[in-house]
This record gives sequence, C-alpha cells and structure tokens, in this order.
Amino acid sequence: MIKKLQLTCDAPSPCPRQGHTFTLVSGTSGVTGRGDGAQTHSSSAVLFGGRTDSRPGTSTRNLLDDVWLFSFERGAWTNLTAPASAEHEHETSRPPPTHNHATVWWRTSLIIFGGATRDGYSNDVWELCFDGLADDSETFNRPYWKFWQPSSDHATPSPRAGHTAVPHGDLMIIFGGSQSHPPYATDPPYLNDTWALDVSTRTWRQITTTGPIPPPRNWHSASIVLLAQPDGTDAFVMVVFGGYWWDPTTRTEHYLDDCWSLSLPPRRDAGSSDPASAPNSNSWEWRQLSSQSTDPTHTCTPQPRNRHSSIVIQPQPHPPTTLPFYAIAIHGGNVLVNGTDEFLSDTWIGSLQPDSRSVTWQPPSTVPTPELAPTISHHAVVGGALNPIRGEWVDAQVRGLGVSEERWKRAGAVLLGGEVGPRRRSGDLWVVVYGH
Repeated sequence: MIKKLQLTCDAPSPCPRQGHTFTLVSGTSGVTGRGDGAQTHSSSAVLFGGRTDSRPGTSTRNLLDDVWLFSFERGAWTNLTAPASAEHEHETSRPPPTHNHATVWWRTSLIIFGGATRDGYSNDVWELCFDGLADDSETFNRPYWKFWQPSSDHATPSPRAGHTAVPHGDLMIIFGGSQSHPPYATDPPYLNDTWALDVSTRTWRQITTTGPIPPPRNWHSASIVLLAQPDGTDAFVMVVFGGYWWDPTTRTEHYLDDCWSLSLPPRRDAGSSDPASAPNSNSWEWRQLSSQSTDPTHTCTPQPRNRHSSIVIQPQPHPPTTLPFYAIAIHGGNVLVNGTDEFLSDTWIGSLQPDSRSVTWQPPSTVPTPELAPTISHHAVVGGALNPIRGEWVDAQVRGLGVSEERWKRAGAVLLGGEVGPRRRSGDLWVVVYGH
C-alpha cells in the first residue's frame, strides 16, 4: 500500500528539499506528551535542514536550517524554528544551514553530526533539546540548541558529508562519508572508518573493527537490525547497503550494490559498563553478506545505487522475539546507466538470516502509483522501530496517517521529500506499508 498524504492546504508545511534528515522520535518522556515513563511509543518525527531549489537566476546552493515536527497522530506539521526562550543560554547559537548530515534521536534530543555547509564539510556535533515538548498539544516549550565543544583529550572524526549514523544505546555510530566533493577531492576523498559517539559523556572513539572492511563510500544506507538467536538471545547488527565512490586516480564513478553487517556489542543499560568496550568476542566484526533471491529461477538482487533510503521492517506479526529474521526495505536512489544518472522508484525487501551472513531479496516491486516519481536523497522513518535506548518495540499513534496501527508497526514507513528530477525537489509525504 502506498498513498500520498493530503495535508490541509492553508496549514504551514516545509518547503521542498533533499539531503535532509527526518528522525523518528522514540522514547517515553515528555516528548510524547504522556510523561509517565511507562510506555514506549512514538507519534512524531523531526525534520532538520537539507537543500532546496536554487533561487532563479543563481547557482547558489540554497541550504536550510529549519526544524519541523510532523505528528503521525494529527497528520500535521509544526514549525519549531523559532528561537528558544531567554532562559536558555544557547538560544543565539544554532548550526549553520546544512545538508547531507546525519542524525539520531537520544532520550529527548536530536543529535546532529557533520554535513555540508556553505563553508565546507563539518564535523560539529549539535544537540536540539526537546525538553517538555508534547506533540499532541498546541502548546509546548520550544526546543533549543546546544553546541558540543570537542574534547581535546579525544580524537574526533574528520569533517564529512554523506555518511550514516545509527543509534545503539547511548552510542551514535558513524560510518563512511566523503571529505570533499569531486573533482576537488582530497586523497582519499571517501571514507570507510567507524566511529562511536557516547552521547551520555560526549566523547568520541574510533572503533577498531575485525574482518574485511567495506570499501569507502558515501550516500549509502545503514540500519540497526535485531536478530533473534537460536539460544534465545538477541544480537544487534548494523546493516550497510550500496553507496557511491569516485576514484580520483581514474576519475571514474562507482555505484555500489554490496551489503555488509557490523556486529554490535550489547546495549548499555543503567549501571552497566561502556558498550564500546563490553566483553563480546563477536563485537565490531564486519561481514559481507551474500545475496540470494526468493525466486530460484532468477538472480534477483538490487542494482547498484546511492542516495536511497533503508528501513527495518517486521516480516511477521509481533512479538519480535519470535521472529527468525528481520528485513530491510530499500527504496529509490539513483544509478548510472549509459553515462546518465537514472532515478529509481523500485522497492526491495531483503530478509536477514540469524547468522547475519546472507540476505535474501524478494523480487522487486515498482511502486504501482504513477504519482510517486523516482526519487533520490529523500528520507524515510519506519513505523515499527526499536527504541535503541530501552530495546523495546515502538508503537506509534498514527490516526493522522489513515492506516491501522497493526499494519503500520509491522511494515510501515513515511517517505519525505527528495529530488524527483534534475534540480527538482519535492516536499511530499508518502505513507508506505510494505508487503500490503
């Protein structure tokens, strides 16, 4: 199922854009307006930044720094760009207009790392604090910004854009990206390093991984997947798919279709040790996943692509602990065909086996709605998502989306914006229930 959300015409909404982030609010604090801490659910997502169409007659990049909240329950946007109240000392400090950055949600804050600004690539960390926000109310405290001054006692990642970030307990895990844009490339312009930011202590650590390392890339996707193990335990892996790199030696472009998993340590719970150093012989190990098809008569796997979206879905009903595997849903992106960028609108479902050594792809389903143009640099949030802090499944209040909560939390997503043609950006919201 796929449908375009029809919002009230006279209601405020964000301008069309690409290279933004659209981050699911997951947790139990005042962000959901309940404040009792007893339930884990999400009813909103936060939009930050991106790039919109250039002004007529100019080639200047029109970068954005606005903040919007979309309520799944009300099916409406709220502009949160207004400055915070005077009691916040950081109210006059805010990140510059940014695109191709990465974000995660942590407790009651949006954490932002890196991205491309008008002054070049960044490795800044910003926190947008949502203390006291209630997404089902017309009145709430405005969020406020905090800049995280880097510690001189710890190394930090290099400035970059087009990287990915996933949340895991108190960690924000960064992979890849690019340090500059070809043909003005540094050597090497593309990255394949892994970093973990402990958000609770504001300290970075470069992760020493084992196994073969994925080739450098940017504009790939990364998702956290929970795999139920035969012994009844759960294992978390980060799954990376696709991307792009430019070879400065041969001056050629490469679009990627490989799929990798990175095993992650146990999440940190209250009072436990730092998960980045937790004893686990399988932690921080890269594996390249072999690809196979559910159709034995075809070699059916996604074609190389970049600037696509990737989310995690449940191929079977709740509870998640009964599932032998989970699935990732890849949508859109672009690929080079006969020297020309081709925009994609196809959707692939890839099921991960518990040993995280292979991914089985279902035959592609091109979205059967002609209105939905092939799209790149859009952003998607998932309906049935794991709360990375508590390790519980997130249930969303979705009355404003016109879809049942059971279908939504199993395999639902909202796709926002993107580039739908050369220099043509979209601000549309699409509701997708994969497999229905």
